[in-house]
Amino acid sequence: MIPRSTHWLNVYWVLGGLSALSFIFLFFSKLDEHEAKSEKTDLIGDLRNSVSLFSYKKVLFFLLCAFLFVLVEQSFQTWTPTFYKEILKVPTSMSIQAGAVLAGAFALGRFLSGFFSKRFSWIYVVSFCVVGFAVSILLVLPLTHHVHIDAGTTWFNAPVVVYLFPLMGGLLAPIYPSINSVILASIPKYLHSSMSGLIVVFSAIGGTIGSMITGFVFQEFSGQQAFYLSLIPLSLLIFSAVIMNKLKIQPKN
Repeated sequence: MIPRSTHWLNVYWVLGGLSALSFIFLFFSKLDEHEAKSEKTDLIGDLRNSVSLFSYKKVLFFLLCAFLFVLVEQSFQTWTPTFYKEILKVPTSMSIQAGAVLAGAFALGRFLSGFFSKRFSWIYVVSFCVVGFAVSILLVLPLTHHVHIDAGTTWFNAPVVVYLFPLMGGLLAPIYPSINSVILASIPKYLHSSMSGLIVVFSAIGGTIGSMITGFVFQEFSGQQAFYLSLIPLSLLIFSAVIMNKLKIQPKN
């Protein structure tokens, strides 16, 4: 099947240019990294640092939080265009644009998270976002039943649920940077690189499993049920975050 237009591929030139500019700025930026390095900077020492992080209960609950969050986030982001196309039956162009609106909601949510984190404890911000997202699922998903959308539907005459669903991403957005900043602030700076590696690994695992689970549920049940099931990891996420908030890390000599 040949697409009618390939002009949208030109956006990758823009993304590539922006990535190159970011690399250049970072390459020529002067960073003080002396506190981020320990006396042992060899490969064996780095591996020991990574393994030693598992001895902290707070780190274990953080990794569980990161895994659960990315499981929900990735499934929500990956399957939103499919949900719009297969469940809401909107035109293909609108289903793709909904993904862009969702990305914009995430960007706005993460921008605002810095503002709110200065005024409230991180656990309050995370709890509000998790509960708010769960409530949004319970309120918005029922609106997707028996929605009539014809081929001529646009963003100017679409039902209200078409607007609400991607905006829910704004509630998910502040969670990940909040828990990351908390755990990094809790450990010595020379362990930050090891912690970052664990964050990447567990986030990747959560994202992969989340997409697979959501895809399976989409196939076996319905799109609505797939997103209702996200309430389970959300409940575990807020429980893990509360415990993580109570735990302290005592530096080992």
